[in-house]
This record gives sequence, C-alpha cells and structure tokens, in this order.
Amino acid sequence: MDETSEVAAARGYDSMKKKSSKGISKTFESIVAILSMMTVFIIYFSAKQTMPDLEIINREMKAFSAMKTLVESNDFRQWVLANDTQTLENKIMSLMPSDTNYEIVVCQLDCAKPSVTSERMFSASYIIAGDVKDFRPRQVVLYMWS
Repeated sequence: MDETSEVAAARGYDSMKKKSSKGISKTFESIVAILSMMTVFIIYFSAKQTMPDLEIINREMKAFSAMKTLVESNDFRQWVLANDTQTLENKIMSLMPSDTNYEIVVCQLDCAKPSVTSERMFSASYIIAGDVKDFRPRQVVLYMWS
C-alpha cells in the first residue's frame, strides 16, 4: 500500500469514529430528555400527601382517653341515664388539659352540635344502649375546641 491509501484509510476510520460518537451522543441526549420529561410528569401528577396536624391528633387522643376513663367508672351508666352532665363535666375536668375548651352533651342518638365558632373542633362519643328499666339508647359526646 502506498502512503496516500494509508492516509485515506485513516481518514475513513476517523470519519467513521466521528459518526459513531455522534450517534452515541444523540442516543444519550434522547435518553436524558425522556428521563427528565418522565420525572416532571411523575412529580406533577403524583398525589400530594399532607402530614396530619400532631396537635389535633394529641387532643383527640386525650379526649378518647378521658372518655375511656369515664366509661370504666362504675357510675358512668347511671350518670348518663340520669342525664347528669354536671357530674360528667366535673369528672372530666380533672382528666383534660386546662387550656382545652370542652362541652359534654348527653342525648338520644341524634345530638345537636354546640354553638361554637371554632374551626378546630373535634369530638369523642360513646353510646349506651340503656338498661333493664330504661331501654332508650343514649349518646355521650365530648366536644373539644381550641
């Protein structure tokens, strides 16, 4: 082979190498573009989950704990059947934090909501089926707000 054919072969190899590297770079660019578009779609259309407010959860737990303590009392059923909300409020006062506003309502199964204009209000309820002498079911609702 003469010198010119060797140079021509080397140029052909270099030109083929450039075309091959262009193909690889175009493929890499396409993959990066597809991945970035998929990432944007996944982030944009994914469901956004919010974290629950821990203060509300703590207050609800305290309300349910207070109701459970009252229910475990031997006299709870008699207080409810007698509609003695004053005794219930006195008993629950020692179980609730001092900065909590609350109201106890004893009613039939359909209770009226208290007239409170708070956005952060929640309740804990307990239903009593009655007893042998008085079979009307009652519901005890502890409303709490801050």
